[in-house]
Amino acid sequence: TLIQHKSNYGYGCSIKSGFEYFSSKTVSHVMIIHGDNQVDPAWLMEKLIGTVKLKPDTDLVLASRFKPESSIENYSILRRLGNYFFNAMTTFCSGHRMSDSGTAMIIVRNDIINKVPFRNLSNSWQFHPQLNILLYGVPGIRIAEIPMDWADSEADSTVPLFRYGLILLKMLLWYW
Repeated sequence: TLIQHKSNYGYGCSIKSGFEYFSSKTVSHVMIIHGDNQVDPAWLMEKLIGTVKLKPDTDLVLASRFKPESSIENYSILRRLGNYFFNAMTTFCSGHRMSDSGTAMIIVRNDIINKVPFRNLSNSWQFHPQLNILLYGVPGIRIAEIPMDWADSEADSTVPLFRYGLILLKMLLWYW
């Protein structure tokens, strides 16, 4: 099923539309991956699904660029430093310790999605840090993080890093 908006409402809005679509379907899990060649999608899908099969009681699996077993030597130093800073700020402001607070590569039980107010989150790139904080706050949620090999995309990023960082910092301070 292809869900297409008439206009570009932003990255977060596209994920919300997918969540909205699957919330009424009889599916056990919803997976989010990217096709921007920063990680092999087939490899990632296998790892995410494999973790759910290995640990069926897990509610949420996040692929992390910053687990000790992850490979990020092909990831820019500026983006690495920014992510380390925001991972620390997320832990400080939310109380939730996660190795990759901004990861967008996840598989989550469908019923868990409706336990968080995802419809109220940003339509922009800050959607996933917001979602991850809310998911980590679901009472009794069982979470697994898996390592991911990551590299910068050959295509130029459309995310304005400085602006993104300022908005994310403001969001985290507001959350705190």
